[in-house]
Amino acid sequence: FGANPGPIDRLRMRRRMAAAYRSALSQLLESNGPVDEARHYALKMLAEFPFSAKNLLRAGQWALRRILPL
Repeated sequence: FGANPGPIDRLRMRRRMAAAYRSALSQLLESNGPVDEARHYALKMLAEFPFSAKNLLRAGQWALRRILPL
């Protein structure tokens, strides 16, 4: 992206970071990983790019797991 990325490039970088955090959260949810670590990834994902439907749904899934542990 270069030394001085433009607004579109910064948005693209934030979306990619959110996708990485979403993937980490998914792995933790599937393997019933540590709750604190899952919380960390969920909040980082939403902080990076809260406007994605995938991020909102994954955060909802994480919240339901916190309320109704399966």
